[in-house]
Amino acid sequence: MTWSDQWAVSSPRDDSTFDLSQVTSTAYPSDRSVLALGTSEPAARTCLVGGAVLGGGSDDQTWEVYHQRYNAACVKIIAREWMRVTGLRCDNVEDGIRPAESRVNGNNTNLYVTDTYLTRIRDDCLENDFVIGGLLQDSLWEQCNTGVSERPWDGTGGGTPRSEYLVLDHMLIGLYETPHVVDGRTVMGENALFKWSDTGNRLVIRCSIFKVDSVSLNGEDAMALPPGTVVDDSDCPDDPSTLVWLGRGRYPAETGNLRVVHDASVWDQAVELWKQARAAAYRFGTVVNGTTVTSDAGYNMNGQFWRFREFSATYTLPSMAQKWLRSNGTTFTFAARNLWHRSAYTGVDPESNYGSGDEQSDFNTASPPTYFTFRLNLHY
Repeated sequence: MTWSDQWAVSSPRDDSTFDLSQVTSTAYPSDRSVLALGTSEPAARTCLVGGAVLGGGSDDQTWEVYHQRYNAACVKIIAREWMRVTGLRCDNVEDGIRPAESRVNGNNTNLYVTDTYLTRIRDDCLENDFVIGGLLQDSLWEQCNTGVSERPWDGTGGGTPRSEYLVLDHMLIGLYETPHVVDGRTVMGENALFKWSDTGNRLVIRCSIFKVDSVSLNGEDAMALPPGTVVDDSDCPDDPSTLVWLGRGRYPAETGNLRVVHDASVWDQAVELWKQARAAAYRFGTVVNGTTVTSDAGYNMNGQFWRFREFSATYTLPSMAQKWLRSNGTTFTFAARNLWHRSAYTGVDPESNYGSGDEQSDFNTASPPTYFTFRLNLHY
């Protein structure tokens, strides 16, 4: 199914999932975001699954033309509590994903983006100027003028709580050069991986790969990682987070603990593996309990488990002790819950998830807690 107009649900219901996996839109260039959710009355817990936006802009037009005339996104989503975008394909648009809070400085939502593929994004692959915390995971953003923008402007608020983080987990983000007007003439160039401000999220990078081709049009200082960035590769010590630098000499800005290499094949191989994995997942699927299940969102995982749910023991005091307490019956009870579980599931816990179409996620949810109870009963 192909659409040439904007698709929008301005006032969705709470806990809504919109499956656009069979939809392709050609509604860009436009000054309206192609896919839009919650723009009038944001709902709680909104999920967008799939959808392909294939823009029709000209590669010869400058960044200034698109930013001034067609300042719109592939998807704009506004929600309370959390918002999720998965399985999205965007090509040749101004911004990729543009989340927003339900009110200025609301700090009342989280963002989860997974399994998205973005190419020829003329400005920000993620315009996160409302500074929403959350998780970007397992996506290929192959061609961005800017990777992630967190630079509040009038109308978006002043920043984020100090406890809020934006986590990049197994992300591939590459920049690409587009025409820009500099000092009255058109030049080819790109911005930076991160366009940040003092009020931006605390950034955490896990097992991710980045590509930068040249010095930013905004100067070398713009190429540094945001202050306080944490690089956590504890889950991938043999394949750590890497910045592939294809410019001249040493990378000209601060990279913290991020490994820097000059080998383009590191990026090319990572991109090819990402594409192959998704093609294989959709073509061959995953065998779950003897049934082959296919999904364009990736592999399925068996969620079966064994759990030691509850244990309790009660001790009744002997009659002499009860007589001393002047009680008709005295018991001590010890109980414990969720002591142990065993499962092939590799996430947090097979019970700590919510469903979204054919997917399960343990993002922003906690596993059942382990707790102990001591109880004394006195009967009089």
